[in-house]
Amino acid sequence: MKLFLVDLGDEQQNMTEVSRERCLQMVRNERLQKVQKMKNQKNQNESLIAGMLLNVATGLHEKKAENLQTQECESSKSEDMEIVSLTVKQLIDLYSTQYDYELTTENNGKPIYEHKPDLFFNLSHSGNVVVCAIGSSPVGIDVEGNRNIRLNTAKRFFTEAEYRWVGEGQLGRGEESVITAESDEQQACSENPTIEQKKRFLRIWTLKEAYSKLTGEGIAYGISQVQFLPDSRGNMHMSYVNKSLHEEEKLMSLKEIKIREYEYKGYRIAVIER
Repeated sequence: MKLFLVDLGDEQQNMTEVSRERCLQMVRNERLQKVQKMKNQKNQNESLIAGMLLNVATGLHEKKAENLQTQECESSKSEDMEIVSLTVKQLIDLYSTQYDYELTTENNGKPIYEHKPDLFFNLSHSGNVVVCAIGSSPVGIDVEGNRNIRLNTAKRFFTEAEYRWVGEGQLGRGEESVITAESDEQQACSENPTIEQKKRFLRIWTLKEAYSKLTGEGIAYGISQVQFLPDSRGNMHMSYVNKSLHEEEKLMSLKEIKIREYEYKGYRIAVIER
């Protein structure tokens, strides 16, 4: 599995009309129509780059390039996943219609390659960052940037255990190590969450989003079906909260799940692979 990333940061404002027009001429017609329906140019650019990125990521994966540095890409290793950073110029240079594979959707609406049953991908974008995960296993990815967070949202959508863990992030400001149920309630519902609470909220939210995109069932399904909590070493683990599932099915599914998390310039990225 590889993770490809484009940071539009400075390029978002300096993206020339020439490079934009070139991208518009290169992407698949379906992507072009999607872009043209958007009124906000920033959203147009993100969607446009997502289409370009999928093509280039697919090409690099298919060619199984062992040394991406020869393509002047910034590459790093995190656990067993390679992270490749690309620029808009590189997307234009590397784009090839050879990898504009036909797309279709599963019954749940999740996009897949129609004639590539062993190739899986997922896209996400937020703020200035566009990401694509691609590999030989079903995958879901989500990226979230700086955003206003009200922790009563966690109370509405997270499990009780998740909500309490987010609320305990208040300890980052030096409070007592033992939190009563009452004080925990007050902290987690604060309209001015601590930096640690924001991080914890985004960790769980991006994981739930990634899981929902893995299954293709949507965020409502991800919220109601699964729970994410850290172990003693801080690594996140998933468990099911839907009691209707048979225990054997739960255990088998959990054994197949791989969870990866990344921080990038204030963004949270979650990848869940099966």
